[in-house]
Amino acid sequence: LFMAERINFGFYNKVIDGTAIKRLISRLIDHFGMAYTSYILDQIKTLGFQQATATSISLGIDDLLTVPSKKWLVQDAEQESFSLEEHHHYGNVQTIEKLRQSIEIWYAISEYLRQEMNPNFRMTEPFNPVYIMSFSGARGNASQVHQLVGMRGLMVDAQGQMIDLAIQSNLREGLSLTEYIISCYGARKGVVDTAVRTADAGYLTRRLVEVVQHIVVRRTDCGTTGGILVSPRNGMMPEEIFIHTLIGRVLSDNLYIGSRCIAVRNQDLGVGLINRFITFRTQPISIRTPFTCKSTSWICRLCYGRSTTHGDLVELGEAVGIIAGQSIGEPGTQLILRTFHTGGVFTGGTAAHVRAPSNGKIQFNEDLVHPTRTRHGHPAFLCSIDLYVTIESEDILHNVTIPSKSILLVQNNQYVQSEQVIAEVHGGTSPFNFTNRIRKYVYCHSEGEMHWSTGVYHTSESRYSNVHCLTKTSHLWILSGGSGSSSTVPFSLHKDQDQMNTHSLSVEKRYISNFSVNSENNDQVQYKLFSSDLSSKKK
Repeated sequence: LFMAERINFGFYNKVIDGTAIKRLISRLIDHFGMAYTSYILDQIKTLGFQQATATSISLGIDDLLTVPSKKWLVQDAEQESFSLEEHHHYGNVQTIEKLRQSIEIWYAISEYLRQEMNPNFRMTEPFNPVYIMSFSGARGNASQVHQLVGMRGLMVDAQGQMIDLAIQSNLREGLSLTEYIISCYGARKGVVDTAVRTADAGYLTRRLVEVVQHIVVRRTDCGTTGGILVSPRNGMMPEEIFIHTLIGRVLSDNLYIGSRCIAVRNQDLGVGLINRFITFRTQPISIRTPFTCKSTSWICRLCYGRSTTHGDLVELGEAVGIIAGQSIGEPGTQLILRTFHTGGVFTGGTAAHVRAPSNGKIQFNEDLVHPTRTRHGHPAFLCSIDLYVTIESEDILHNVTIPSKSILLVQNNQYVQSEQVIAEVHGGTSPFNFTNRIRKYVYCHSEGEMHWSTGVYHTSESRYSNVHCLTKTSHLWILSGGSGSSSTVPFSLHKDQDQMNTHSLSVEKRYISNFSVNSENNDQVQYKLFSSDLSSKKK
């Protein structure tokens, strides 16, 4: 009642997670101050312990509810993997492309099961202990629950590389012998990293603190007139990031809207003032930062700005350098220990997609793209710079920007449908960045005489063998057929001075098999042409 009298907070009857608690604490500090906020938080803590004791949550194996759609998803993934093996056997997909596509197939299935896990708990058993503990943030995370009720998915080996053989089982169903051995790679890597790499993160924190430990707030104002200009138009930054950048800073110059001064120099920026600035879209704001502070071995209060501890200007004597060094070093320890917490499960991501906003014909400048192939071996275009494409529907023109280093999956003047994937964005280092030199074999499905259309010469290292080099795109023909009696004029395939029996004669019908061999980038690709002797049969 006391709170309702001072401010209209309202009554909320819903689940409050960690993010909502942060927003609540921030509002309490803004309206009631630190002293009364600490009293309210103490009451929230007491309420939480009382409810947790009364609930008395216990965990059993029957509480691990598996996702019902897992069986069909795994079967579909196995069929795709089998089809991929066939394509690789016939030479349509190279080894590296097969590895990439296999990893993406199983990663997509694993991520789909991860997304289905939360709705399954919520619809089937909303008061499930596993669901309550993990998704409330009390204990465990989504990755650990996914291994319990979904599938363990892709694992990493001791070198950090992904193993393309995914673990289809979860810990509730139990692992097979092969899956258990594969899991041991990632588990051992997690244990070793915890023991070895933790020292590196601690050493990084020590070096950071050592170089900034002398940065202490010693004065209120250094007297500087400089600052940096911040504007949402120049940086093209979203509104939330813009507010987060400005809040708590101090103005280095007066702020005007037209001829009216709405803020003076050395005034700290609050949420209300920033919202007014965003609404009226005035000139860029000049703010004070530690980069423009005149002091050399210390820092002043106005250049540092607001302290997040109490929401006011930083106090004199605050060791802000040590706080900054520890803030940078602390996430390094958490990132290193993440592999240990997940048990070596691969937690990377696939490429982001650009989808068509509507149905229509897509058009782009073909001079700005280069032909390439996707990781699956399909033809595509590579964008070396930012590419602007237009999708022309019935009466609307949609402009879509494709970032550089992206792969365009459609042809020029092609009709695309709404939400169709038209490009893959590769912004940073991809987890599937494998490079290897592959020798691709062309297999002959029939026996006979080999003929080719272009100049073919023996390699220098195998001059007296049947290993030849093709320097450019060529066609190979095989003259072959079945043996037996024929009404056509027979011909013999035997060479001069070959030994023959009087009761044997090779009579062949000839038909032509055509193979196209492509030598990419004019590289000398070696192909081994296997010759087979034609056996003589009786008439």
